[in-house]
Amino acid sequence: GITLEVSEKFKDRLIEEGYNPSYGARPLRRAIMRLLEDVLAEEILSSRIKEGDIAYVDVNEEGKVQVSRKENRELLPQGVE
Repeated sequence: GITLEVSEKFKDRLIEEGYNPSYGARPLRRAIMRLLEDVLAEEILSSRIKEGDIAYVDVNEEGKVQVSRKENRELLPQGVE
C-alpha cells in the first residue's frame, strides 16, 4: 500500500473546510474528496508515487494542496542518511 502522511497545514485546512458539528463526518468526507482525491490520483497515475511509498500531503503558500513522495527512512540500510 501507500502510506499517507499529512502536514499540520493540511489538517488545519481540512478542519476549516470540513468541520461542521451539525452534520457529523459528511462535510469532512467531502472536503477530503475535494482537496485530496484528484491531486493524489494524479501522482499515482503518473507513477510519481508507487506501492510502498509515503505520500506527503501539504498546503503551499498559495493555499494549493500538494502531494509529494517522501523518502521512507526505514527502508534505507543502516548508516545511510
